[in-house]
Amino acid sequence: MNIPESISNQIRVNEGKGGILLLFLSDFKLKYDRERKENTGEADSAEYESADMGVFEGRQTNEAPGYYLIERAKKDNYPIMKVICITSDKVLHDVVYEGKTAYQIYAERIRKYMGSDNVSFAHVDYESNNDEHKEVYVAAPIFDGLNRALSDCDGCQVYIDYTGGFRDISFLMTTVVRYLEFKGFKTSCVAYSLFLDTPKRIIDITYIYKIMQLINAVDEFASTGNPKALRQFSGNLNNGAAERLMADIDRLAEDISLCYVNDIEQKFISVKESLDNFERISIDKVSSETMLFISMIREMVPLIKSKMYLEQEVSIPNIIKWCVDNSLLQQAFTIIESKIPGLIYGQCVVCGCKSSERDSGKNYLPLDQVVEELKDNINQSYKTNENYLIEQWARKHKGENIDLKNVSEASLDGNWKDKYGFV
Repeated sequence: MNIPESISNQIRVNEGKGGILLLFLSDFKLKYDRERKENTGEADSAEYESADMGVFEGRQTNEAPGYYLIERAKKDNYPIMKVICITSDKVLHDVVYEGKTAYQIYAERIRKYMGSDNVSFAHVDYESNNDEHKEVYVAAPIFDGLNRALSDCDGCQVYIDYTGGFRDISFLMTTVVRYLEFKGFKTSCVAYSLFLDTPKRIIDITYIYKIMQLINAVDEFASTGNPKALRQFSGNLNNGAAERLMADIDRLAEDISLCYVNDIEQKFISVKESLDNFERISIDKVSSETMLFISMIREMVPLIKSKMYLEQEVSIPNIIKWCVDNSLLQQAFTIIESKIPGLIYGQCVVCGCKSSERDSGKNYLPLDQVVEELKDNINQSYKTNENYLIEQWARKHKGENIDLKNVSEASLDGNWKDKYGFV
């Protein structure tokens, strides 16, 4: 059966000014006579209550939640301008009532509710009969169809009716939502109708979508140091511990992105301390606007610490390991070049001082032994780790800008101890 051109025509959606209603369209059910155990041939309808938009009456499974989402989009100033239905072959082609298919009936009812023919419809084919290679015969056509249906919808907000379909469809819709994010579309509301409740209800489950988004944002920060997605959830926190955490995260992210590593340890320490404080936030004192952000982050603090090696004392090796784990190789090499020589120096001092003057807890290597080992190459390169250690030790303990070449020459003539006053 050919789809009427009046339904198939698509109009250009004004960029950034419209909304998209996306759903899996269910079959059209006729009214069932339980005594006779047969369909009456009449269209059945029911009223559904919502918590914030009143009561909606619908005949098809998707009608009432569709009306609800239309009102939500209107309230958000993103009026629905396009409806995208994922449809089975049956829904698209089988005549079920008054000479029309379920798809035609739904389009007609939505247009009538909106009082306009300007809303455009598009369908995306779903084929569930193939049990093998579903990734080819089921998933691929859906995403191909979505690409075509969304080609004129840049900047639109998405409103999703999660009612239709079985469990596989519900899970498929989750992947569709993720795909929409990848394409740059923002989901404003997700809802479904609950037929078996008394009274029948429309349930807003946008909070579940937000939780998924928040988990993704935390993972992005813990894996890359990028807090952009996390910042979108923080909003006006009005909570000291939460604001401090975001401020410390922003400072760390800036240093990571610019490969600025001079005080990278302190930035990680600040984040660790802020996370420690965050765990102690009392949810009872949190405003409803920031409840989701603070409660979720608080529960995820142990995971964040684990991913960033903050469960233990902050150290340069662990920071480098975090960078390597997450393919931040430029940052890792910058930290290695800038920090490892000093780290070695701090743990194994090249020393010519008396044993009584040595700090406890450090390993010491006699300076004369080091110079003797380096006498053949110390003049060729002054930027090796060994030269760095000698120079840093000499500056720290003698307050002199020691010329490494002179140290080398002194070692060769045996007078370097007397020249520099080493014991």
